[in-house]
Amino acid sequence: MSKFFTKSVLLFILFIAAININYAQSLTVLHNYDWGYSGPYGDGWAPASYSVYGGQDILYYNGRIYGMTLYGGPYTGSGGDGVIFSCEPDGSDYRILYNFEEATYGSRPWGALIEVGGVLYGSTYYGGSGAGARGILFSINPFNGLPYTPNYTILHTFTYPDDAYYPKGTPYHYNGKLYGLLTGGPGGSPSYGGIYSYNLGNSTYSLIHTFTSSQAYEAVGSLIIYNNRLYGMAQYAGTNDGGTIYSIDPANVADFQVHYSFPANYNPLGSLVVYNNKLYGTTYNGGTYTYGTIFYFDPSNNSVTTIYSLGTTAAHCNGSLVLYNAKLWGFSQYGSSGACGGTLFSINPDGSSFQVAYAFSCSGGSPERPQGTPMVSNNYFYGQSSYGGANNDGAVFRYGAMAAPAVLSEASISNINSTYATATGNITNIGGSNCTVRGFCWGVSINPTTSGSHTTENGSFSTGTFTAQITELIENTTYHVRDYAINSAGTSYGDDVTFTTASSAAATPTLSEWALIVLLISAAGFGSWFVIKNFA
Repeated sequence: MSKFFTKSVLLFILFIAAININYAQSLTVLHNYDWGYSGPYGDGWAPASYSVYGGQDILYYNGRIYGMTLYGGPYTGSGGDGVIFSCEPDGSDYRILYNFEEATYGSRPWGALIEVGGVLYGSTYYGGSGAGARGILFSINPFNGLPYTPNYTILHTFTYPDDAYYPKGTPYHYNGKLYGLLTGGPGGSPSYGGIYSYNLGNSTYSLIHTFTSSQAYEAVGSLIIYNNRLYGMAQYAGTNDGGTIYSIDPANVADFQVHYSFPANYNPLGSLVVYNNKLYGTTYNGGTYTYGTIFYFDPSNNSVTTIYSLGTTAAHCNGSLVLYNAKLWGFSQYGSSGACGGTLFSINPDGSSFQVAYAFSCSGGSPERPQGTPMVSNNYFYGQSSYGGANNDGAVFRYGAMAAPAVLSEASISNINSTYATATGNITNIGGSNCTVRGFCWGVSINPTTSGSHTTENGSFSTGTFTAQITELIENTTYHVRDYAINSAGTSYGDDVTFTTASSAAATPTLSEWALIVLLISAAGFGSWFVIKNFA
């Protein structure tokens, strides 16, 4: 065998190992959409031709799953106008709660539902009644058992040409108001949309900002609140027409700022997510390999840092990231040959440990092209696909169950000496998978971690108590101690407890030593006793 061939094989093995795909958990199809191609158009369809804009995220509320599709339903004018559905978390009891109808009640719900005060809210891109209708903002009651009667209410109809219109993305609730994004108007072309608010208390609608060509074009996703400002992203506009990050002060809507312009052809999609005073997001394109990036935005200096450039193993994110177990998770539309139907991936906020948790295939009736943003509930990830499934019309799926962090009670300390003590810990919940490491960490500062002094016990541990010796302590010193355990979800700690080591005392004389001391006192007087006592 040639050296060249051997090196080639080794390099290929190293490349495959670097992909770091984890198939440990399983994916379950909860519902296969059955659109039908001649009408009526079945129970939903989320087509790939529209999935570049993300959108149809899943909502978990009060023990049930809720979602919307762009197409489907009985209205046959153009493939159905979309549906609102609900099912149990395991996919059972799938029900159509509402069929959209463009002429009056809106069509193409290009976003997700949110829940506020037990009511569901959303928007449609098209439709509504009256001349110039270009989408609606609506509310509907959740499923509450049979018989179910949808209380579907149109809150506002976006109209051409006076209003901004064509809402995309998901409404955002803050301080008693819904805030959302519009992609067209006011007026005709060119127009760039704006930001609206809807006061839930008095049912008042306001167009609070109109975008200019340099501020935002195709503003999608959702707004988020950070430091009393609403932040969002646009797919285009900015200095390089590669998209922008902007914000508005909801208390003073005249205060609108563009904070960052992406390089050409980066095109951010989805929303930002806040973690540790940074705002994390993704771009659909750009980066080292042009397949998109994962980044964070620092509001303190208006800078963007790319923490990872997506490549062939996971490419093109069309939704937002979600924080779970101190990691950022997201969907990609494409991947390698083993993940040509997209991926569910995770990454640490510092950009390390990128991992493909699940690779969607392109065959066998599996879901393909996951859309938007993963939704996490009870240690499962939920989502929708735009292709694949039994009928190739897309599917609702969940991935997991993911292990949750272990739970520990606070440690107890006994047998306290000047240089050691005994610690007892207790794992009360393993979080779904046995712990592989357990122990104690200690130090002179509150909440010590495993980066400092700690014990380590390796194995496979379920719930129960465990003990270890804490050693190499300093006398008469107060220490903080926490028990810890590690499972597949990460490291968990118990509450901080303190104890103080004992002081070293002079050795107590033996009986014979006391006899010698008495003898010396008698022979030499008190002065000698003072010398002997201090010597001792």
